[in-house]
Amino acid sequence: LKNIKWSGSYYNPYEKDAYSLGDLLDENSQDPKRPWFLCGGWYHEEPQDSGGIQGYSLVPYGACDRIVDNDKPKADVWEWLAESRETMPDQTHSWPPPDGAKKYASDTWEHVAMTDYWAMRHKQPFHLLNQGISMNNDPAVLQEAVNVYE
Repeated sequence: LKNIKWSGSYYNPYEKDAYSLGDLLDENSQDPKRPWFLCGGWYHEEPQDSGGIQGYSLVPYGACDRIVDNDKPKADVWEWLAESRETMPDQTHSWPPPDGAKKYASDTWEHVAMTDYWAMRHKQPFHLLNQGISMNNDPAVLQEAVNVYE
């Protein structure tokens, strides 16, 4: 971790001499050759803006999300899609059914794993849909969102 800059000696988003995830990202997310990823979502104790750290967004990449700086130019949607597809597990022959989690109690690892799996499968087409809408309802991107969802 010699290339990571720390703005405090320990993590605590509420203490003055500590650092937050936002501080860590502000200090280290400038190099596009070293992307930052988040798995499992934003930490609930971290001060957030619209569900995330102010100034940053999440872009789906397989089971995790790439953290992107909102002030940087957005990646080309087709380039992102190609990269994102490479990170998705190719287990179409063994996907659990969409309602598979229902047969497990909500506090079991099986339920959590199946719920997370289906959430991962839907993040990519949902992101495509949002991108297509933000691109003046680009028909090619919107159609690809449908194709990926199906």
